[in-house]
Amino acid sequence: MTVPALAQPTQTWIYAFDVYYVFQDIYDLAITSDGNVVAVGRWDDRASAVKLDSDTGQVLWEYHTNDNDSQLNCVSSVEDGSGDMLIGGWKNEDALLARLSAQGELIWMRLFNPSPTLNPDWISDMLIHPSGNIYLCGLLSGQKTYAWLRADDPSQHQVYRNLPVVIPRGRRLEVASPSSFLIGGDIWSGTTLYGGVAQVSTSGEVEWIHQAPDVNYTYGVARTQDAITVFVGPMSDFGEPVRAFIRGLDGQGNQVWGLEHGVGDDNSVYHDVCPANPGGSNDVYVVGNLYEQNGGPSRQVLRRISSSGDIIWTVYGTDGISYHNEWRVVKALNNDGVIVAGKRFVAHNEADLVIERYDP
Repeated sequence: MTVPALAQPTQTWIYAFDVYYVFQDIYDLAITSDGNVVAVGRWDDRASAVKLDSDTGQVLWEYHTNDNDSQLNCVSSVEDGSGDMLIGGWKNEDALLARLSAQGELIWMRLFNPSPTLNPDWISDMLIHPSGNIYLCGLLSGQKTYAWLRADDPSQHQVYRNLPVVIPRGRRLEVASPSSFLIGGDIWSGTTLYGGVAQVSTSGEVEWIHQAPDVNYTYGVARTQDAITVFVGPMSDFGEPVRAFIRGLDGQGNQVWGLEHGVGDDNSVYHDVCPANPGGSNDVYVVGNLYEQNGGPSRQVLRRISSSGDIIWTVYGTDGISYHNEWRVVKALNNDGVIVAGKRFVAHNEADLVIERYDP
């Protein structure tokens, strides 16, 4: 097919800050109702959040927990109907849910573990569905993959219905339709863990499951305007270097196309995917890190891909130093602009966390 020509994007701004520690990251981005962007993760050795002006990259507010516990992490964020931010994550073996005001002030923070004698609980992602329900995924209530919160009062963090365990370790949630949502994560098949995607109705019925035995994990999932489900992650290695994959599924969860990228002796991964120009395009943005030649380097990569699997353009970030550089999260703006976040190494064991905007 003929892919429409789109201008190659260039960097509009970058916000970077030193972390000096390898194991600190930006884990999620949220585009707020005022058109700006909130990033959450762990830096300054604390669970943290920052809001940036999406036009300029200037800091509007920043929040850090007072607790520098290494086991406290913020990994997901979503804006609720009032303009406040709900932040999800974990501390030690308890799931964490916090609410920040639109000005970045902590309103409350809750820790909960409904089954403390079972597995640790955590929140990997959150979704406020157009139906009004709030969904969580991760590990909840021991082995519950996702659940509803009380939409009328999420401050009570009361799970009023546990949904069936479709994917034991849910990683990402995405709206599929006005009456359903997608969950991407890891599926057990016998004693082996594979990547997969499920579509579930808002009332809890599983509509379809796609299991991919040749991939390790599903890291990101998105639904295009023309109803193609796109999911990304790393291929299974089976003792070989890992390649990054992107796959498209039809409305019944059947694969209709697939791409694999990366060569060499190290692991290439696509970390996240999101619809491009929400409401105005059938394309998706994909981010990750790729080794494209033996011996490296690893490069941050941002791609725009059509819903039929055609690569429209590719943007590379900084070449890796010591460890691989990566873009971990991507979110689209409503004008073909795109925000990416991740990590770039400037020396051995010394890295910058970066949030960047690109525009055609």
